[in-house]
Amino acid sequence: MKENPSIVFLGAGAVGASLGSWIAPFNENTYFLDVGDVADAIEEKGITHYQGL
Repeated sequence: MKENPSIVFLGAGAVGASLGSWIAPFNENTYFLDVGDVADAIEEKGITHYQGL
């Protein structure tokens, strides 16, 4: 298995963005793909993850 594989999340809604934000700090090859308003918002603002208690 590749040491640091590329991981792509298709759809960055609540589930995709949450899972991806947990994985991204440990894998520099993490990508998010979406369309329309969601893609525009990610490009402009990125994804911010808030850890709950």
